[in-house]
Amino acid sequence: MLADCDRLKKLADGRIEMVIPGHDAEVMKRYPASKKGLEGISVRLD
Repeated sequence: MLADCDRLKKLADGRIEMVIPGHDAEVMKRYPASKKGLEGISVRLD
């Protein structure tokens, strides 16, 4: 689990405030992928 947290920090460029729990599947529907290839994995919130 800690390795996963480190990966999330890396993907967020160290800005942990950008990491939002993905418990709600609606998050993946409402926001675009953070970059090509990450569809369904991470989203942009800016």
